[in-house]
Amino acid sequence: MKARVKNQESPPDLNIASVGTHNYHIGEAPDYRTVRMCQENGIDASNIKANQISMQDFESFDLILGMDKSHVIFLKDKCPERHHTKIHLFMEYAGLGKLEVPDPYYGEMEDFLQVYEMVSKGTGELLGMIIRHNAANQPETLEGAV
Repeated sequence: MKARVKNQESPPDLNIASVGTHNYHIGEAPDYRTVRMCQENGIDASNIKANQISMQDFESFDLILGMDKSHVIFLKDKCPERHHTKIHLFMEYAGLGKLEVPDPYYGEMEDFLQVYEMVSKGTGELLGMIIRHNAANQPETLEGAV
């Protein structure tokens, strides 16, 4: 999503983070297959390190998306109830149906390609929604003051 936003002609001002639900790989780089898939698609993943969601994230972010239903359930169980409305299934929120993004870790390179394609399509749709929302909520400017 960061790469997609960066490539916009007039990028919206967004605070974007990718975090895990658990602490298995904190501080580690992504799986080499993820890095390769990103490189093949012009995305620099060299500075990415794994982080875990924090209680502060529920306060700071307006939208929190889980890749599968178990993540959504986990997130809602972990956060205060007042933040439940911020939590959604990624592909569903992006308007692409109730699809879950599978974890490709135990799969082959083809599984990483499938996940990349799903996430790419989802982030594209999501960014389009954000841009349309921002445009609809911009105050009109009047030209030619009197």
